Amino acid sequence: MTENKTTLESATTGSNPDIIIKHRFDPAKSYYVRYLIDHNGKDKEVTDASNDHNIVGERVAKEKGEFGDYLEYASRADVTSTEDGVANDLTPTFTKDSFNLNSKEIKKLQDHINMAAKNHNLMWKTVVSFSDDFLIREGLMDNVEDRNLDQRRIKQVIQAAMPGMLKSEGISESAEWFADIHLHGDRNKNHVHVHIATFEQVTKRPDKFNPVTHRMEPKGLFKQRTIDRLKKKIWRDMRLDKNKEHEIELEVNVSKTSKQVLSAVSSLELMKEQTHLINTLLRTLPDEKETKWRAKSNAVPMKAANALANEFINRYLETNGKELLHDFISNTSELNNIYKTGMGDNDQASDYVQNRRDQLQEQLVNRLYQNLREIDPNSLAVSKTIEIQDTPMDEQIRLKDLLDSQVKLMRSKDLVPPKEVTKELGLRKRAIRQGNLAARQVVIKQRLDYQKTYDDEDNLDLISYNFNDPLIVYIHEQLVDQDQLLELQQKPSFKRSEDDEERIRQFTIKYPNLSETPIKAFTTDYANELSEQRKTELELVTNASQDSLQLAYGTPDLIIKRKDVVDKLKQELKLIEAKGEVFNNNDKLAQTGLSYDEQQELKQSNAALFGKIAEIEGRENTFEKHERKTAQRFQENKRKKRMKQRFRGRKLNGIEVKRIINNLSYSMEQSNDIEQQTRELHEQEIERQQAEMGL
Repeated sequence: MTENKTTLESATTGSNPDIIIKHRFDPAKSYYVRYLIDHNGKDKEVTDASNDHNIVGERVAKEKGEFGDYLEYASRADVTSTEDGVANDLTPTFTKDSFNLNSKEIKKLQDHINMAAKNHNLMWKTVVSFSDDFLIREGLMDNVEDRNLDQRRIKQVIQAAMPGMLKSEGISESAEWFADIHLHGDRNKNHVHVHIATFEQVTKRPDKFNPVTHRMEPKGLFKQRTIDRLKKKIWRDMRLDKNKEHEIELEVNVSKTSKQVLSAVSSLELMKEQTHLINTLLRTLPDEKETKWRAKSNAVPMKAANALANEFINRYLETNGKELLHDFISNTSELNNIYKTGMGDNDQASDYVQNRRDQLQEQLVNRLYQNLREIDPNSLAVSKTIEIQDTPMDEQIRLKDLLDSQVKLMRSKDLVPPKEVTKELGLRKRAIRQGNLAARQVVIKQRLDYQKTYDDEDNLDLISYNFNDPLIVYIHEQLVDQDQLLELQQKPSFKRSEDDEERIRQFTIKYPNLSETPIKAFTTDYANELSEQRKTELELVTNASQDSLQLAYGTPDLIIKRKDVVDKLKQELKLIEAKGEVFNNNDKLAQTGLSYDEQQELKQSNAALFGKIAEIEGRENTFEKHERKTAQRFQENKRKKRMKQRFRGRKLNGIEVKRIINNLSYSMEQSNDIEQQTRELHEQEIERQQAEMGL
């Protein structure tokens, strides 16, 4: 045989479908077996109808020793019969040109088969098995008892389906085939099935070396999709028109819904609803003269553009197009159920709905690109600066995250992100940063306004600040500085003077974002300075009245609790201290002359400190988690070692010891119980061994 695998089955698992196809090939050898005339359920080596083809080639030649014996098997009188009205001199065997061969045609066919055998060619045996329910439902059989079958209609379907199979395998000009309908299976009265045999006198199949026979032979195995397409063709053609109507109706509905969605995506109004996304897409799309705009493009310049295009489509399908998508999925799912009933459940059926959904998505993205090619640029023309400034913050973040993920993905694959994409990402990041600065400044100004008192309720122009409380004075100075810092940071860099840059630097050092400030900045002097600021503020908070506390930190809408302020300041002190310690450890590690143990100790200290920093900032302390697991493993290994020592020298074999150890739980809380259980098991095992020895 030319393949290790010689059998294919139409992809079907876990169901009882209308139709099953099994297919195999064997060498066309002249001494092929003459099949027994009557083996209906009497021979254990004979399989049932679902894989009846396995009989072929599994017996030793007995009588005629001609390959044509398969022809005799396939047309056995006990399982086949001619249709009503057919002349007595005709047989049930049919081919592409005849519904019933006569004796002369049978002899000619046998000669052709034996010629194929002499040329060391192959015979492909295909068995198409039908469920009785399907045949009755489609009007091909009247009932399961009489089994009156419309053979002519089945033969017509097979004749129509075979050319496609042969063409798919490249043997439509060289192959011959014949077939017989078996009215029942080999072991039961169910499963009408058709045996189809295909062969070539002179093969057109490519040769492959057969390591068994040590010669070149034609390629045997057909493609899986060939068998699956044959199955689908036969199933469709055998169905009654009235039973196809619902399937056709569902297909029409799916097609109609697809067209409606495609039409909606072409709407200029929809693009205007998502102006920010469309403009971002337009700015990231490459020149189409260099890179074609396609949903399935793998070109690097299209990766971010495709992600944005899919985002546009998904937003529509999640909002205005939600009902249309629901109809599409519903009709497609119902179609899938029809196909699973007809042809069985399999991987292809499981993915059917998602595959069609993916196809629709691809069509929608391509339609969007088509619209962007044809659309008047002026219809969506918006100044880039204005458009980015006017983008709502939530949209800015979504676009930034989408572009950022694509850039990271490309870089992870050692690809260079297009300049258009990185530039757009930079613009979005800057817009978000500016928006956050502006939002923070709004809060600062609200707090400054809240600290104002009015000397004259009737004259609101006479404004002064309450400088009677030291906490308010202290915090007011900070707020004024931070307001100036935020104002300077929002100024474009090309408009900043040297004095502006210096003031930004000083303010940033004075009021750092502790979480974002790198470890290398936390020198001993700087860490002490920051700590003193927090300690001073903490003392003022502790001694201040509730009214002063509210004026210092609150707004009309925000009521301040002393505990919250104290906890925040203490947390910042811990963070400053931890980062300062890491800096000092790093400084020591940079020195020469440290031993390996000293280096490891400093690194271990840093690991613990980073875990502490993560915990302070509200992240998971992975170091403590690692330490707990390490301690647990240490305790478990220690107990296992003790257990092995306990059983050493005993007559317990290794499997028993392993079973005992693996079945025990080694938690600290249960350690006493575990040891007690171990002792009892040990004592029981000693008693068992003593009993066996007759002690």
